[in-house]
Amino acid sequence: MRAGIIVKVTGADRHRLEAIVSDRSAPQKHVWRANIILATADGCGTAEIMRRSGKSKPVVWRWQARFMAEGVEGLTRDKTRKPGKPPLPTGTVQRVVDLALGPPPGETTHWTGRMLAKAAGVSLRSVQRILEAHQLAPHRIRTFKLSNDPKFAEKLKDVVGLYVDPPAHAVVLSVDEKSQIQALDRTQPGLPMKPGRAGTMTHDYKRHGTTTLFAALNQIGVKLDSCAYDIGPRFDRKEVKAGLIIAFNAADEDTAVKALARAKSIRHDRCRQIFDAIRQRHRPIKGAFFSDKGVELMNLDSKIAMAVTTGLMDQGIPSIPVHDSIIGPAQFRGQIHAKMEEVWNRFSCQLNPCSIK
Repeated sequence: MRAGIIVKVTGADRHRLEAIVSDRSAPQKHVWRANIILATADGCGTAEIMRRSGKSKPVVWRWQARFMAEGVEGLTRDKTRKPGKPPLPTGTVQRVVDLALGPPPGETTHWTGRMLAKAAGVSLRSVQRILEAHQLAPHRIRTFKLSNDPKFAEKLKDVVGLYVDPPAHAVVLSVDEKSQIQALDRTQPGLPMKPGRAGTMTHDYKRHGTTTLFAALNQIGVKLDSCAYDIGPRFDRKEVKAGLIIAFNAADEDTAVKALARAKSIRHDRCRQIFDAIRQRHRPIKGAFFSDKGVELMNLDSKIAMAVTTGLMDQGIPSIPVHDSIIGPAQFRGQIHAKMEEVWNRFSCQLNPCSIK
């Protein structure tokens, strides 16, 4: 026993302690605490009590002291602990909700959990709990329009099936490959997010042109001798690539800035810096930027596809243009490829695509 510790167990206390030990439904923590006191009353030393109970020396001393101070009742309850973190004030919770329902700061497209946490001065997990409790999802967008094209499903199956399950004994060769980064505007304004409902956005959009970069450069008589996207170490290559493509297709710079900010989730001032650097790097063709060349390029795409299919028809080779690809019999692979090469050279004036990466 610890020096200076004297445990006095009365007959009534022993009876209650033995009742706890013999009670098969008693919590085990109450049982081993009672055994410690009974062993102490029997004159066992600390080492023997530790061996019998399987507890450490500080634990044995703690419950001996607790029994001396509070008796048997002290063994059957734990000390109260300090409460956890207090709940967030109602005003703070409402501020997070109001921020989530409002527009995000700067030129960002939507609120994120970390942005809300920083703006409200709370933790990310607190923001997540608040959004979950109020059924808010700022990162989700739900489309609320369906295509009014009666043949939409049929066209969808044709295009998707071309890549998922191509026709037997057929070869699919792409006329050109485009990144599809465009300056777009939705046909209708979206509806704001509400508790239990995500924000909405139309599935369709107003197109400001297609994105055939090689043909765009060729149309204005410029051939590149180096990578078009290397405009300086301060700029990310992917952002520059998107900016250069958008610059050819947007009708004006403001539309291009909005499109690039939306495509890459960057601020408007950053977008303008990218466009200024692009103009500086490509001074000979800066007059073609923000000139709505997309309409001309769209017409150029159609001419390329028409020239390929017409040329194959003259050779007696059946072919079908789908999206940016040509479907034809596999045995005519060589002739189809040759015709595509011929048409491309005719329209691109021998422009080398490898000069643009």
